[in-house]
Amino acid sequence: MTTPFPLLRLPRLALISVFMHMEPNEVIMFALLSKRANKLSKCLRKLSASSIDLVVENDSHHLTVLFMYREKLPFNTNNVSTVEKISHKNVGLSVSEWIERVQDVINCKSLKRVDLRGPPRLDMCDALSSLKNISELYIHPGCCPESFAEKALKILSPVTNEITMWSIPFENREEFRTFLKFNLDYLSIYNCASEIPKFEFSMDDVLIAKPTEIRSNRRAINRRRYQPISS
Repeated sequence: MTTPFPLLRLPRLALISVFMHMEPNEVIMFALLSKRANKLSKCLRKLSASSIDLVVENDSHHLTVLFMYREKLPFNTNNVSTVEKISHKNVGLSVSEWIERVQDVINCKSLKRVDLRGPPRLDMCDALSSLKNISELYIHPGCCPESFAEKALKILSPVTNEITMWSIPFENREEFRTFLKFNLDYLSIYNCASEIPKFEFSMDDVLIAKPTEIRSNRRAINRRRYQPISS
């Protein structure tokens, strides 16, 4: 039988030993408890993640954190990766505060990818507004409500380098043309058989984005109007 003992009452040297034996996800979850816990986590166990992704699906959100390290074996220089999944559940923080806290403790200033797979919670748009310098935005087909997908595109396009989506969530051609004016490095729009577009668009519309390269399949090239476009 064991007797519970408050962790923070341990002397500093004992705390260091405890934190060094904790898994990265345990350190992160401890840091989410309070500002004091976060400060202590950063002081006693310095984590450094290679990348962090935000996944939104079915009213639940989680962060996928990738850590890279070298195996401590003689004559072995291979890098080893480990992935930690951090869910937003009963942490007493808003989504934006939760993301900021995790980024702080793992020393990762920006997200690599935002993955939209389902309907969000009410405060997700506020959380997206706080994000900066995102490498990729991926909108899955048939999972994400068009109203949220449209809001996400308007919020994240100015700070995202690459966008991939399977349908165009905008109500009309004018809104789509406005979106194309954002300075994106890469835009990929795939044609999903289950997604019926609300309007047609032509190559002239796509050229508004001033792409350096355009790729399209043969079926689209033979049409006067285009659905699947990558630029």
